[in-house]
Amino acid sequence: MISRNLPLIMFVVAVGIIIFFAGFAVWHFEVFPYPQILSAKHFVEDWKSELGIGPTKLLVSARDPNRTIVRFYSADRLAPGNVLISGLIRDKNSLYGVGLFDRDGKRLHYWPIDPSSLTEKTDDRSVFDVFPHGVLVRPDGTLFVNFDDMPSTVRVSACGEQEWAAKNGAHHAIFIDHENQIWTLLQKSAIGVIDANTGEIEKSISISQDVIIPHNLHGHFDLRTTERELDPDDLDEIYWFHMNDVEIVSPIVAEASSVLEVGDAVVSLREINTILAFDPESGMPRWWQTGPWHRQHDLDLQSGGTIVLFDNNMGKGVSRILRFDPVSREVEVMFEGSDAFPFYSWRRGKQDLLENGNLLVTVSEEGRVLEVSSKGELLWEFNLIFDDDRNGIINKAMILTESYFDAGALDCGNN
Repeated sequence: MISRNLPLIMFVVAVGIIIFFAGFAVWHFEVFPYPQILSAKHFVEDWKSELGIGPTKLLVSARDPNRTIVRFYSADRLAPGNVLISGLIRDKNSLYGVGLFDRDGKRLHYWPIDPSSLTEKTDDRSVFDVFPHGVLVRPDGTLFVNFDDMPSTVRVSACGEQEWAAKNGAHHAIFIDHENQIWTLLQKSAIGVIDANTGEIEKSISISQDVIIPHNLHGHFDLRTTERELDPDDLDEIYWFHMNDVEIVSPIVAEASSVLEVGDAVVSLREINTILAFDPESGMPRWWQTGPWHRQHDLDLQSGGTIVLFDNNMGKGVSRILRFDPVSREVEVMFEGSDAFPFYSWRRGKQDLLENGNLLVTVSEEGRVLEVSSKGELLWEFNLIFDDDRNGIINKAMILTESYFDAGALDCGNN
């Protein structure tokens, strides 16, 4: 009987082996239909979060199953200070939070971030379907946080009390300029200034209506694959440009640059791989560049006039930190992933160029923070462990010196 069915058995085994190795090749080399499988996976995760089943949208598979919260590789070369980390940091009364950690991973302070005061005012949106993104912390311990998927801002006191919650259309980044104005990104592809005491928008500048269309730039920025008449409303859609960062040019940066002036706004337009600088008062464009970055995040203006950004390099499996000069347009790869040292965040991601020359890198979609030397050597690693197999997404990490906070600002008696 077996001998009669042996050809069929061998055929089934052979097909199984082919499917196994084909699946391995698809996953390992990220070829077709890997993007479609990954897209379906993200859809399921988002769907579970929307239904309130759990925070699956905000969990990622750990790259290293044997990871620890903190791992030192060269402790004596680290930049001084503690690490502020924002993301899926749980506490007994909060799902999200911002934590201040020492370099050993000990939590020194915690700010709970509660979106329930916002979600209860919407059409049954689950708290698992919103995520704190932009974070700004002041020396007095006050915290400002923007939520994505529900554009809004909350202000939290140093001791964790929510002082106000404003459904003001703010999303992604939040930035304080040299005049202590708080800037953010707004719906309909705009930037604006937030009133620190109320969360209300004091002024708003539309990228399409105030910059692109009046200055006849739609040939550069209205990129599409269909034949349609120019529709300004299209450019106002939040995901047409997917603007994800804004910074304002300070006097120090302007002094070192021949193309940027004090008060200029510099924004990251993810969907068209473009960085744009313009005067927010007149809308006059100063400078822009498309690529070589791909789906970039977190532009940081440097005192020498250069710009450092997180190049997600979406679809390539290897992210990079780039520094470029807006004047010469020269681009330098400061750090990138490799086979020996993988590093990839297909979306989100942050970096900070530290005073001692090191880089602090937030690998959001791996749930870890890295400090690397100017030569790309790994010095320190932090994992936001959720369970045995998964990390929580980290939105932002930054180094704060011991003297950053005002004396006694974080003395709340419960941290």
